[in-house]
Amino acid sequence: MGSPEFFSWLFYSSLMGSVLTIIILLIRFISNDRLGAKWYYYIWMLLLIRLMLPIGLESKLNQILPSAGYQEKTFEQLVKSNEVLDLITMPRDYALSIDENSLEFISQPLFALWAVGAILFILHAICLNLKNWRLLKEKERVDDPSIIRILINCQDRLHIKRDISLLTTSQVHSPALVGIFKPYLLIPKDILNSLSTEQLQHVLLHELIHYKRKDLIVNWVISCLQVLHWFNPIIWHGFRQMRLDRETACDAVVLSYLKPEKYKDYGATIINLLESTSNTHYFSSVASFLNTKKEMKKRIIMIATFKRVKVRTTLIRSSLFILLGCFTLLTCRGMELPKKALKVSDLSGEVFEEDLEVYFDGYDGSFIMLNLGKDQYHIYNEEKSVTRISPYSTYKYLIALMGLEAGVLRENDTLLGWDGTVYPFNEWNNDHTLASAMTYSVNWYFEEAASRVGKEKITLYMDKIDYGNNDISGGIRDYWNYSSLTISPLEQVEVLKEFYTYKIPFTKHNIDAVKEVLKISEQKGYSLSGKTGTLMMNNQETCGWFIGYVEMDDATYIFATNIEGNNDAGGSKAREITLAILRDKML
Repeated sequence: MGSPEFFSWLFYSSLMGSVLTIIILLIRFISNDRLGAKWYYYIWMLLLIRLMLPIGLESKLNQILPSAGYQEKTFEQLVKSNEVLDLITMPRDYALSIDENSLEFISQPLFALWAVGAILFILHAICLNLKNWRLLKEKERVDDPSIIRILINCQDRLHIKRDISLLTTSQVHSPALVGIFKPYLLIPKDILNSLSTEQLQHVLLHELIHYKRKDLIVNWVISCLQVLHWFNPIIWHGFRQMRLDRETACDAVVLSYLKPEKYKDYGATIINLLESTSNTHYFSSVASFLNTKKEMKKRIIMIATFKRVKVRTTLIRSSLFILLGCFTLLTCRGMELPKKALKVSDLSGEVFEEDLEVYFDGYDGSFIMLNLGKDQYHIYNEEKSVTRISPYSTYKYLIALMGLEAGVLRENDTLLGWDGTVYPFNEWNNDHTLASAMTYSVNWYFEEAASRVGKEKITLYMDKIDYGNNDISGGIRDYWNYSSLTISPLEQVEVLKEFYTYKIPFTKHNIDAVKEVLKISEQKGYSLSGKTGTLMMNNQETCGWFIGYVEMDDATYIFATNIEGNNDAGGSKAREITLAILRDKML
């Protein structure tokens, strides 16, 4: 995952986490703490899950078959006679230069700011933990047999078989469970000497329940997520409330092991400890017994009003948990990570690997061709063929299709007026129809068409088309041009296949109209249709596309070629490479 994708995920994850935090806090307020301390803690787990989604494993299986060539003699005759090259009458590429430095200045600061903040929070956490660990070096093992028997008895009641040591020190002011891999209970010396047998039992039960519920691991997860979302005060407040609810839930579990007449005694233990200690602070590997005095007041109220859960309450809790879980984890439409890029292993057709490196001399590129009738894919450079980049002008045929479908364009007579802005290409400085705009790849025409269709309709159309990452957040007028929308060469072929075979849910009339403006040339029963795309960076052509299809009487071939380089790596060069491959390799 690159930094733009990561930051996109982080933004959406933080936004959804904020929404979920507010919902949970509203539920707490409306229910007035009637749903029980344990439930309020467990519901916060949904926040942790939400902030860590999506998590998945990508299959690394490679189903590439041995290299092979097409056997259709009619196509072989076509390419050997150079008739494919004869079809090319398309004008040169038309692409405006982009200043890379200014783009980076606009797109990178937020990520850089987040990274600086995350590093500072990590350093702060490290310093805090190191300081606390130095304090914890001065600790002693408790060997008093009577105290050890209380500890063993508490472990037996909770069915904890692991050996957990009991240590004491004068450097801390509150009982705490410490350590994930080698856990031990830490109790201040003055508290250990002042507690009665029953009070010590209360303290040990509380801390052992932290161990039983794996609260230390949860605390580490919270700390990591706080670093990721350091900029979001809503999520920080949610985590603070979660930690408070964790201690209150722990109190509730302890009470469930005690008889009702002992509830007041447990509350008295907490009050006694609170009166004899100062505030405590959290660090990642510690689950502490005490919070601030304000928070302790809420715990005392819970203990004073504690009642065992009724069946009806349990059903209400379970229903709310399920409903909230479904709402927050399953219905986050538009807030999830962009879908994973299509992999070669996802293809249902037969796949052949081709060695075409000689055609890409000096360029990093990929080539894909689909024999539509036989459902056979020929692929050069699998890694690059599944790597998403901006589609640039190759996307314009879909803007045309959406414009026709929305009624803002008509294939024969939609003339959009030039606004007088002078462009470096004379062909752009005129009024244009859809056909002429496609021929000269007129940026302003398709920008205006996209603007007229509108973001809402484009979003619906993109869902139907399933184009790359489907991300149009980069701006309604240029999201396809070195912006948010990205697609891989393999996905280009798949979208073209759906377009060509009328599988996308657009009218046949409009699809045929776009096919007509995509046609480059036709002769002797063969036709070539396609669209180039170029990235002009600092007046240098650094990325080029050529996508399209060749139609014959008995076969159709859909292709996508992409190249990258320091210069002269535009759409014209990608088209030249494509036609050379067709001619020489009979693909």
